Amino acid sequence: MRKLFFVISSVVLTFFIYGLLLASFSSQVFSKAGAENSHHLFYDYRGITHVVTSHSRGSLSPKDILLQAAQANIDFLFFTDLNPIDKPYSIYGYHGDIFVFSNQKVSYMDAHVLVYSDNSYFHFPSLTDAHAQLTQHFSEPQGREAPYLAVLAHPLKKNHRWQGEYPPGLDGIEVINLRSLWQHIWQTDRLNFIWSLLTYPFNPDLALLRLLDDPVKEIELWDYLNRSHPTLGFLGNETTSRIFHIGNFNFSFPSYARSFAFASNHILLRSELTGHEQSDKEKIFQALKKGHFYFAFDTIANPKGFATYMRTDSNTYLSGETIPLTPDLEMSIDLPDHIAVPFEIEVYRDGVIVHKSRDSKALMKVEESGVYRIRVRIQPELPIPDKGRWFSWIYSNPFYVVEPAID
Repeated sequence: MRKLFFVISSVVLTFFIYGLLLASFSSQVFSKAGAENSHHLFYDYRGITHVVTSHSRGSLSPKDILLQAAQANIDFLFFTDLNPIDKPYSIYGYHGDIFVFSNQKVSYMDAHVLVYSDNSYFHFPSLTDAHAQLTQHFSEPQGREAPYLAVLAHPLKKNHRWQGEYPPGLDGIEVINLRSLWQHIWQTDRLNFIWSLLTYPFNPDLALLRLLDDPVKEIELWDYLNRSHPTLGFLGNETTSRIFHIGNFNFSFPSYARSFAFASNHILLRSELTGHEQSDKEKIFQALKKGHFYFAFDTIANPKGFATYMRTDSNTYLSGETIPLTPDLEMSIDLPDHIAVPFEIEVYRDGVIVHKSRDSKALMKVEESGVYRIRVRIQPELPIPDKGRWFSWIYSNPFYVVEPAID
């Protein structure tokens, strides 16, 4: 009995010593502490596009969520409760420094569709009306004048997958959905999840980071859809602060603020937000609609300073745009300055890697038509058992390079 007590005590003591080491651990990605990066061409604003409140499956009210969003330094946020019959709250425009959109997530067949609009009065009054309008929306590719974006949430989640062929009017998909990702690990690798849960009080960011896994199947789906029509890629937090439960007990893991700080979508603007509600609403929504954004795991390192764009002697193009192939077309990929750990830029064309670079400022000649996108991988300094792991840090939205029209 004494021997068993000694063994248990030793294990507990060792774990707490390890926990204290984790609590003091900070992965330094940048060689210059506190470096503030920005890009010389674009303004970078980060936002959350999938948030669930207590009016559906979430755990906090909209106003309490906005307080947590302020802690995470979020610039814009979309509330997306599932199937609200009427608008249970009216929150729109600036609240402090956060621009808020109150939109919907709609059950369509077996899938969930996020409906984003910049119209504060836009709302499907019933599921019947939503189904009819979405069916029409999905029937053909949407132009720039469509009143809303229809984005497939957690596209490969069990019991919520799209049935049949994907429609030409689907505007985008969630390439990454944090809630689904963490739930999948809870279901398939429970010991790993429990280890992160145990270490969460000591170092929450590290505990969440080690649960990351590349969304291989979602990326394959994204590339497949982009072969037929332009399809935006989003990162969805689907924050509820209720990732899993045992019996009737729900674990509040992670908090809204922690999830918002962990990963987000970043829009790139040619002119900054000014605080003017009407113009800023247009800038944010149009940047998402046009694909002028990337998504990143901010917890690894602040990605601001990243931008990828194509250029000729006379034009500069952001992601999401359709670009004629010309002899002078180049792709620029800029990363933040002072990165002190190994990293790698990957350029994909039609889902296949065509270029790699370990320079923070990379330039590539574009000589073939196709769908181009960027992934940046990084190897942050992490403690055992995750030492040496590589993580996907940044994903761009695609560029659509086409053969020039023949007169």
